[in-house]
Amino acid sequence: MNKNNKHLPYPFLSSDTDDYGTTKIITNIGCKISEFGWKLDISINLEDEDLKNKIAKEMAFYHLVIDCISTGFRKIIKSYETNKRLQVDISKRDIANVISFECFVVANQNFSLSSSNFNTDYKGRTFDVKKSELLAEADAIVLEDPEIADPLEPLSSIIKIQKQPPNNQQDNAYTGLTGANIIIYLNEKDYKNYRNLKGKNEDSMLLSMLLIPTLMQAITEIMREDTTFENNKWYRKVESLIYKIDNKFEDMDKKNWDTFEISQKILDCHIGIALQQRFDYLTDIDD
Repeated sequence: MNKNNKHLPYPFLSSDTDDYGTTKIITNIGCKISEFGWKLDISINLEDEDLKNKIAKEMAFYHLVIDCISTGFRKIIKSYETNKRLQVDISKRDIANVISFECFVVANQNFSLSSSNFNTDYKGRTFDVKKSELLAEADAIVLEDPEIADPLEPLSSIIKIQKQPPNNQQDNAYTGLTGANIIIYLNEKDYKNYRNLKGKNEDSMLLSMLLIPTLMQAITEIMREDTTFENNKWYRKVESLIYKIDNKFEDMDKKNWDTFEISQKILDCHIGIALQQRFDYLTDIDD
């Protein structure tokens, strides 16, 4: 049974589901740090042979996302390699403290999905999968610079941005807090625009627009005495960040917290970066 992906009409492979039984997808990253930047050595262990065969036949692919929330850096890699290790170089200027790494398996075309590893709910069944749909997700990996590592990064390990499910379409974005991660749900048009903007100069402004109100909502929930989310992964992570960014919050009654101030501190003054990028953009237009 799908635990956290109830809206998907097909089995999904991740550590949060048992759709594929005990089968896993695991990424391993080696990192060498020099004065010029980081050199990553990436291997992906996909235990499901049916999905691996789909990738080998280019019916699906690995979608790798490397980002640094502090600088707005984002690198996306598409790969059909099922055995070779991937080598990625990242310039020092694109790194501030911490980078995160995510790996997905994405359908490259429409096809019928089946697997010998499906759990008893799905065993023997086939499912229609459409191009661009997610099939698997590995746990996010966080890499820290040992010299300047910042315990406040990254939020990408607990905040995900997804398209709104078909049975809950709304004009405006909304947030899901009931699972292990915080999910920001965008309507189809906004999600498409978000995907097109990722990794471009407007990325920091985009992050501020989406993450700050989401963090404010999460912090408001933490401030509630009757909250039911204290055991959720995102709750523990955000609460620990609040206490790390400023000692004053430990001694302050939660009901007196300023959610906007805390959100901005957590995002490492992303608003300042966003405003500067907007100013540069408008200046370029005027010129």
